[in-house]
Amino acid sequence: MFINYFIILILIKISMAVRNKEIDENYQRLIPLNQIPNGCEHSKENDGNINEPAKEYGFVENIGLEKCKVWLDEEQSASSDEDGHYERYKCKHLRVHGHFNDEKGKCECKTNWKGLICNEFNGCPVNHSYFLNVCTPNVCQHDGQLALGSKHIECICKAPWDGRFCERLACWRMADKEHERRWRNSKDHCKCADNYSGENCEIIISCQNGEFINEKCQCAEGWTGEICDRKCTPGLTCGAISLLFGNKLNSFLAFLIILFALAFNRS
Repeated sequence: MFINYFIILILIKISMAVRNKEIDENYQRLIPLNQIPNGCEHSKENDGNINEPAKEYGFVENIGLEKCKVWLDEEQSASSDEDGHYERYKCKHLRVHGHFNDEKGKCECKTNWKGLICNEFNGCPVNHSYFLNVCTPNVCQHDGQLALGSKHIECICKAPWDGRFCERLACWRMADKEHERRWRNSKDHCKCADNYSGENCEIIISCQNGEFINEKCQCAEGWTGEICDRKCTPGLTCGAISLLFGNKLNSFLAFLIILFALAFNRS
């Protein structure tokens, strides 16, 4: 009996998994800046190890965040970055408020900005940034974490926040892909969407295209989903497993859990 309750708890947990923002718009995992080493000597040993992408970069003293292989090549080479290609790249990808100085051919911080990644504002207290006309200890809002993405420096965000600097409410992040419609944005906080209730919006209280019987939705013909909100694929029968477990990953996990339960009950 205990194992059955345990399985139910796991399945509920799967359906309520929050999705923090940890991947950028190019589907690359964000690298927390606090994982990037100081200096660039480590890159000689790393040699592009794809398992340690943070070591491709380094914080060079009095200069800033650098892509180590390129920076070392420039430092050791007689030829300089005459066309400013790397410096332009640096301004776009490795600085929060960078500006390419055409006369000097160098990436600099924009006016009133400073710091190794140009994220400290001169008009604010030491080590503070400036966002939406307010001085803040961190340019990342809502307890976000500075990170390096494939496009630029942005923030790792805790659900339900999204955006480059965790400034945008995204309540769909409060659940897995299959159940993201349980939540709805409401100004500066999240609330349950229509048809749902409960602390985690996990309780179904009504159906869109079906009857609410025994705290579950029995969908009308041609409809599927936990609140009967999706049309069945033409020519196919709506499967019960999709109603229970949703996406393919959750279905696979649920299948493994059920097999484990059967084996445990037989033993």
